Amino acid sequence: MRASTAQEARDVAAALDALLPEVLAEVPDARARDLEVWVQKEPELYRFPPSSTYRESDGFFSDRLARIHLRAGADDVRRTLAHELVHACLGPSWRELPGTLEEGLCDVVATRLCPSSAARLRAGRLLAAALALGGLDLAQEVPEHGSGEVGSGLHYVQHVFAERRSDRIDPLEVFRSHAGRSTATMPGDLKKAFYGLAFLVAERIVERRGLEGLHALVCASGRARAPEIEVDRLLEAAGLTRSPGDWRRAISEAFGPAEIAEVSRLVPGILVRSCDGRGAEERPPAPAAASLDVRCGPR
Repeated sequence: MRASTAQEARDVAAALDALLPEVLAEVPDARARDLEVWVQKEPELYRFPPSSTYRESDGFFSDRLARIHLRAGADDVRRTLAHELVHACLGPSWRELPGTLEEGLCDVVATRLCPSSAARLRAGRLLAAALALGGLDLAQEVPEHGSGEVGSGLHYVQHVFAERRSDRIDPLEVFRSHAGRSTATMPGDLKKAFYGLAFLVAERIVERRGLEGLHALVCASGRARAPEIEVDRLLEAAGLTRSPGDWRRAISEAFGPAEIAEVSRLVPGILVRSCDGRGAEERPPAPAAASLDVRCGPR
């Protein structure tokens, strides 16, 4: 364990001691190994020439060095550690995970082991995926004044979209592009989109079949099968199709009140339900590279 202070090292070591057995218990074919953990102001491997691959990352795992690097100022260092521990402990049967799906698996396990910050991770991942597919639609009912009855008021559809309207990506690329590899030099926004799409697929499969079911799918793909057949099997297990519109709907449906509240911290103007049920209130916005279009109409 390496950190800038002894206390920081002790804190992360305690988290490591608690999380490692939980990862081994949660994930099929997970194996303990000797690891180093470095907590740094900026996570990086000291090498020449220097790499900018991890510049925006809160952490990464180097398989060659058996080392986890963590950003000291990460949003949730414990959750990042859980994510990287999954990478470090995956057995050989997981190597058949296509594209970026390993990142989705790591995020799903991290949300299970660190539930207090799960909503923030889910909101960030799903928002990034939605923006790459054309935007996020959040539907919310606002009861008429003086009425708390469901179905008595207006439904607002808040459409969140990226300010820079770029070409939309094909969500099926998440099965082909390896955004989590150190050799991946794709733009940050695209990388975040792939992480979000991978999380969506992994979470939906785990919801339906559990981690054991996802593992069984991966093991089956190790047999000689056409890649497109494997993609169709994963889509079926996730309850998705090849249509980008279907993925957008699935993302919107994945947002609950906690995730909407998290998005309201990121996107100016998002309306969230007030805690006392009197309708919607606008939360103080934080700067973000996204815009908001709100449409309203009767039920």
